[in-house]
Formats: sequence, C-alpha cells, structure tokens
Amino acid sequence: DLPQELSFFSVGPIDLVLSGMKTAEDGNGYIVRCFNPTDTERKGTLSAWKAIAKAELLRLDETTEESLASKGNTVEFSAKPKKIITLRVVLEQ
Repeated sequence: DLPQELSFFSVGPIDLVLSGMKTAEDGNGYIVRCFNPTDTERKGTLSAWKAIAKAELLRLDETTEESLASKGNTVEFSAKPKKIITLRVVLEQ
C-alpha cells in the first residue's frame, strides 16, 4: 500500500527553502539545493523518504567540499545568510 502523502526530500526549519533537486551529473545520488533567505546563519535538516547512505556538502560545480554525517534518513547542515548550499545525497539501496 502506498502512503497518502510522501515527500522525496524535505528541509527544515521552515525559513530554509528547498530550491532544487536533480540527479547528480556523475549519476551518483541526488543533488539538493537549499537557500537561506534570512539575515542569520541557520542550522538545517534535510530528510529523505528512505535511509541516507552518504551525504556531502558540494560546490555549485558538484565537487566535494566536505562530507556530512547522516543519521537514518536525515542529515544536518549549516546555511550562511542569503546563500545557496548544495548537497549530494546517496540513498540506501
């Protein structure tokens, strides 16, 4: 049975914006872009519909900036004020 409602990805808190999602250029996972429109740095959480095997903070060209620790189906990140951040998320098979 399918659930009544399902989000592939969601981001919180409410003032962070999930601004885009696509398959990675190299085919390894999904690229998720989030925007912080506020004037202060925000701690964010990205949640996936299934367990996250690997998560990374990327540059816009999809090269790795740093690895991020995931826990179950979530990963935490920091978003500087008025900035877009790019994450790579590889899901469990």
